Amino acid sequence: MNTFTNVVVNALTEVNFIAGSYKELYFYTFTSACAAINISNLSVSWVLYPYNHPEYIALSKSATCYDGYAVVPLLSTDTVDLGGKYMQRATLLTGVSGYNYELGQGVLNITAAIGRT
Repeated sequence: MNTFTNVVVNALTEVNFIAGSYKELYFYTFTSACAAINISNLSVSWVLYPYNHPEYIALSKSATCYDGYAVVPLLSTDTVDLGGKYMQRATLLTGVSGYNYELGQGVLNITAAIGRT
């Protein structure tokens, strides 16, 4: 049986932070029976786009994957020039055509840093 047939898609909690801050985003991988899935040998792609405009990618990064979760580090330079309401989405890339899984999607609010537009 394919381990990923029972992956639970997470509706992420809204995230708020100030542009230019260091932030780590965590995405947990588990089955519908709440068992962690080891994804350390796989890849996770993360994208950030303006709210309701997925055609405009503001930022994309790769996550570091572990047993049961993935981490996307947002460096201060990644967000220093951003501000507003965005959507984030993390996708588990299995390496098998047609078998990628959305780990989570949610709102990310970035408050523009003082002195930046």
